[in-house]
Amino acid sequence: MSKKQFSRRPVFLFLIVFAVIAFFPVFFKVRSSLFPSYYRHEIFTQADKNQVDPLLIAAIIFRESHFRPHQISPQGDRGLMQIQPSTIVELERVKLIPKGTYTIADLLVPESNIAIGTLYVRYLKDKITKSSSRMRKMQQWYNGEVWSVVLASYNAGPTLVIGQLLDNSSSKIEFERALRLKRLSTVHYVEDILRYYRSLAWMNLVYEFEKE
Repeated sequence: MSKKQFSRRPVFLFLIVFAVIAFFPVFFKVRSSLFPSYYRHEIFTQADKNQVDPLLIAAIIFRESHFRPHQISPQGDRGLMQIQPSTIVELERVKLIPKGTYTIADLLVPESNIAIGTLYVRYLKDKITKSSSRMRKMQQWYNGEVWSVVLASYNAGPTLVIGQLLDNSSSKIEFERALRLKRLSTVHYVEDILRYYRSLAWMNLVYEFEKE
């Protein structure tokens, strides 16, 4: 090894150490903004109860409200997961929650909002996975992965996405073209959440999220 190469090694090591020191504060700041610690317990609890990935729920919340619990949209979507009051009625109709368990006011309570929203995500997933014809399409088109369709249904409603577009499409191309024509904003919505989810999954590998 030449003296020139030897002299460069301390500089190279210093740059690596400096980069690591500079990286971690930024990493933890971004990590906390994408998945704040003060909602983790409820998200992990409800995700486990409903067999949904907690990081997916966190990604939905970040996209919907940026973790602002009292946000109300012009369309009437409320709380962390931006839930419509009609969602409570639907979950009562299919007997996933007893009638009168939740009120509209509960949608602005973080614990209730997360419980309702996560249950609704599971309900949308079950509408696909418990139908052999729908799952056959998911296997053929997406290798069995259902979350893109679930997220689209969460945004645009299951009547449109599942009942009309999915059930009436004969190919993946036809389905995605129909969704893009009907609700281009939903396509971008799904892309956003999956991007947030991948970021959270990567962060979880670097430093695992703990159930607070």
